[in-house]
Amino acid sequence: MSVRSVNLFNSIAFKISFSLISLLTFKRALFLPFTCTTKLISSSIKSSLETLGQFIWCSLIALRHSFEKCGIKGFNRVWWNFQGESTDEITLRTKPLYAKWVSLDKNRERKVPFKLSIMAPPGTYHVLLKLGEEVMSKTLEVIKDPHSEGTMADIRLQNGLMKKIYDDLNLTANYINSMEITRRQLLDLKSILSNTNQKEVLIALVDSLALDFLNLEKKLIQLKATGTGQDDVRFKKMIGEKLAYLGGNVPNADFRPADSYYEVYELLSDRLKEVGVQFEKLKSERVKEVLDILSEAGVNMIIIE
Repeated sequence: MSVRSVNLFNSIAFKISFSLISLLTFKRALFLPFTCTTKLISSSIKSSLETLGQFIWCSLIALRHSFEKCGIKGFNRVWWNFQGESTDEITLRTKPLYAKWVSLDKNRERKVPFKLSIMAPPGTYHVLLKLGEEVMSKTLEVIKDPHSEGTMADIRLQNGLMKKIYDDLNLTANYINSMEITRRQLLDLKSILSNTNQKEVLIALVDSLALDFLNLEKKLIQLKATGTGQDDVRFKKMIGEKLAYLGGNVPNADFRPADSYYEVYELLSDRLKEVGVQFEKLKSERVKEVLDILSEAGVNMIIIE
């Protein structure tokens, strides 16, 4: 098991000083605590300290991570676990299949737990601290664990595969979110039409289109999962879950990914591309056809993102 190390800049005394307190090893990552100490408290700084501002980690090799910490006068500590930004959030707007007892939140939403972030590879990083209108900058160097048998070439290969998985998982999230928005509208429209004197043919048409989106979405995510009990062993994982699982296994050590990881990724990526083609066809042909029929009947309520 390996860790990443860090070479930190010297403390600076410019109203705010950074100082490295300690390095705590947890699995592969080093949790990096910084203390921000106020050296000069003026009226403007006091007001700024009510909201410490935004800490932005921006790498020279295209990694970016930012987070906010609400600060107070005196010592304020912020931690970075060497992870970049997480993949986009997936928001489901429908209940799990065959589980009407599951509740949605007040916005009629539920969240999907799987996400992925990429560990920062060794390299030079910029740290930007924004406090009010002031921005301070320093650099730090993340270095490879000298005890790790992996090479920098291995880490670059690993990082390259992780970026591909990360991008595909974001694309998966984009597809799912779009399909969920559409399915929610179709389900609501079906409910509205069912309580009016609209013809059964229109209700069946809306129901059919909702089923088309459902069948496509089921390829991306397991829609039977309720988040309770033994979901992980009861139901088959789909493209999104498999990509997230693969991304969680690739960076287990500082070695190049195994050939099987590349093979599994290519298989999942090809399946995702196929879903993308089917999704675009569904939007451009089937949805257009249904919207035209609904429009002729005076129903204009569906928005496709």
